[in-house]
This record gives sequence, structure tokens and C-alpha cells, in this order.
Amino acid sequence: MARLAEIAVHLPKNRLDNVELAKKHPDWKLASISKVLGIRERPIADKNQFSSDLAILAGKELFSNSEFAPKDIDFLILCTQTPDFFLPTTALLVQHGLSIPSSSGSLDVTLGCSGYVYSLGLVKVTCPLF
Repeated sequence: MARLAEIAVHLPKNRLDNVELAKKHPDWKLASISKVLGIRERPIADKNQFSSDLAILAGKELFSNSEFAPKDIDFLILCTQTPDFFLPTTALLVQHGLSIPSSSGSLDVTLGCSGYVYSLGLVKVTCPLF
């Protein structure tokens, strides 16, 4: 039976606020940025950091703060709008980086805003007990 039992995140320490964003895009009005986007700042990955690096850090956080271990994972669905490469898939890199067994499945969902809900739907369709 599939279930959503734990969630972990990793956010980079670097931040880009709307003032800096407006400096990079002089044709954007500062007041409009917050209103349109609904945020004042956003985390920014280091130049040498990929989506897989962030996902691996989140996975390590999950495994260190829960009862779960890499061996407990049957299938990894990784949703990102910015995959590391076209091939190999970022999910496969994360699977390897977290020492999730090679007998487990993994796939990328390359979507933006709707990706989380879409991924949950994918689990529900493929595992009706969820």
C-alpha cells in the first residue's frame, strides 16, 4: 500500500529578494513583483548545485528524522521543472545518491506548479490503495 508518511525539504541558504530582482530587470516595477508573484524573496541554489543535489539533501534529512531508510523505498517520483540532464533522469541520480536499492523504480515528472498534485495523482492511479 502506498502512503504519504513523511515530507522533508531542503532550501538553499542564498536568497534573491525583489529589490535585487528589480535591479536585474529594470523594466519590472518593484511593487508589481510582490503583487504578481506573491513572494518577497526566493531561495537560490549555488552555481554548482543541481536539482539532484537539493533532492539528495532533502532525502538525507528525511531519512535522518524519520523511521524510514533507503531500503524502504519501493518507487521514487521526482518532480522538477529543472532536471539536471535529459538523460540520465534526475530521479535516477537521486536514487543512487540516497542509496535507494536498484530494485526500486524511479521516474521524473517534469512539471512546474501543478507537478506536486500531478505526481500525487500518478501515485493514486498506479496504486489504488493510496
